Amino acid sequence: MTNSKNLRGDPRRLFFLIYDSRSGSTLLSSQLDAHKDIVVTTESNFMRLLLEQQKQLKGATTSEKILTILRCGERIAQLDLPDRLIAARLPSSGPYSISSVAQALSEAYADHIKPEAKNVIIKDGANGYWINQITQHLPEAGFIHILRDGRAVFNSKRFTERPYAPGKIMARDTLTAARHWRSFVNHVHGFTKLHPEKILTVCFEDLLKYPDRTVATVYRSLGLPADNNASSTEYSKRIPAKESAIHQKITKEVDATRIDAWRQEVPTSELYVFDYLCRRTLERHGYEPISRGASAVTLLNTKHLAVILQSLWRRLASWMRLAFSPTLTWQIVKWKFLRLKG
Repeated sequence: MTNSKNLRGDPRRLFFLIYDSRSGSTLLSSQLDAHKDIVVTTESNFMRLLLEQQKQLKGATTSEKILTILRCGERIAQLDLPDRLIAARLPSSGPYSISSVAQALSEAYADHIKPEAKNVIIKDGANGYWINQITQHLPEAGFIHILRDGRAVFNSKRFTERPYAPGKIMARDTLTAARHWRSFVNHVHGFTKLHPEKILTVCFEDLLKYPDRTVATVYRSLGLPADNNASSTEYSKRIPAKESAIHQKITKEVDATRIDAWRQEVPTSELYVFDYLCRRTLERHGYEPISRGASAVTLLNTKHLAVILQSLWRRLASWMRLAFSPTLTWQIVKWKFLRLKG
């Protein structure tokens, strides 16, 4: 794993926690962060910023110029890191690289929050899309993928407002939600087949049903002993204010009865559409489709077809909005390009 130094001079390792949103990443983060030798960052997209600004990083000649680049990211600011801590971890002069800046940020966060921790886990689900690029720049980094049944993910998104886009629900469109979950999980699965030694998959359902056993498995995979004095209350205090509303449950007792709530709460017609698009991915990861044996003809059912047409209409409306927002369109093009490279 990527080595830098903690305040005791011991090697410090970097890991990336990747996930589709609403997959239980914050619950897992709070439990892992409770270990004395682990510090988990709050959600931050600084790796995407570094990948986007790679040329600017190489051209920077001083740590102050690097700090200027980092200030462009709102979610980096929410790490609440004093500039002096970041500057202390950055090389005093260039050339700078993605790996050197990523390590500096991770080290500064650990120094600020838990100086004795030997392992830094960087939390951002989207890093799963550029997992290959991250491996290229940080070849010793490891990954933890928390996986949840896509239908449960969709059900949660249907009732969750985006924390950084007030008034907008995470997912209303069945087709888009299904394609997004399938694309993400398949991308990570492709990496796992090539580099099984670099990644650990944790099933959210196991985390709910067998929390102690599941967390202990992660500890063992990281080469750490169990921490009998672990306390998961501190992590919740570091969650940014904008995200607190969607993470209220992490301070409460785990409720395993919600595992299959999607079966009653998602309309059957939408489940059939989701299953049809994601059947192979669901089965590959041990999730049984409810519509086993369904075909494209099944989707011609009036209710199922209505779901598809509604999703297509919403997608068309989104494209029309993009046509009047060139700045947003360009940002999306850049993100897509990064995903293709990843």
